[in-house]
Amino acid sequence: MGQENAALLNFEVVSAREVPSTTSIEILECWDRARGAKIAPEYGVDFFLDDLRLDIVPSISIVDVIDGGKDYSYRFWGSLNGAIKGFEMTGKRLSEGPFDEFKRFGYDQFTEIIFQRKPLTFTYYGPYKSSVRRRQVTSRFPFSSDGESIDVILSCQNLEQQSDEWTILFEAIRDEMTTKSESSDS
Repeated sequence: MGQENAALLNFEVVSAREVPSTTSIEILECWDRARGAKIAPEYGVDFFLDDLRLDIVPSISIVDVIDGGKDYSYRFWGSLNGAIKGFEMTGKRLSEGPFDEFKRFGYDQFTEIIFQRKPLTFTYYGPYKSSVRRRQVTSRFPFSSDGESIDVILSCQNLEQQSDEWTILFEAIRDEMTTKSESSDS
């Protein structure tokens, strides 16, 4: 019952409540406690990064929503994001991201979070040469300072559980973008 997007990579989206990831469930429970009866907790008031287990934090990124979703500014980019993906986004906007595919996923998924106003999990299926089907999971959690609009989004990926597969995925994206860049330069 997920949404599929066709491009270099595909992903499906489902409610974060449907995914049996211990990390996602743990963040979701903390998010629910902080939220109370509101649509979403307020980041930095109801919910803090240090509410989570320390070993989860390196796999997290946090964006501020700019102008209703026209762009997103990374306020936090966990250390495993940089180590595995090979780039840093803290203090940068999504529009400044290094790869078109990275930006497309970000815009598509953040927009979905803003629209649905609930935690969602995105499962990626990458372009692997082997016949083994691999997947990576990103859960995203909305935050609201006014009780209506989504202005912060926390994302957590299963980087610590499948770091080799994430590395392969981002190498494939880098290779594809390099190939496209070289062919457009000729």
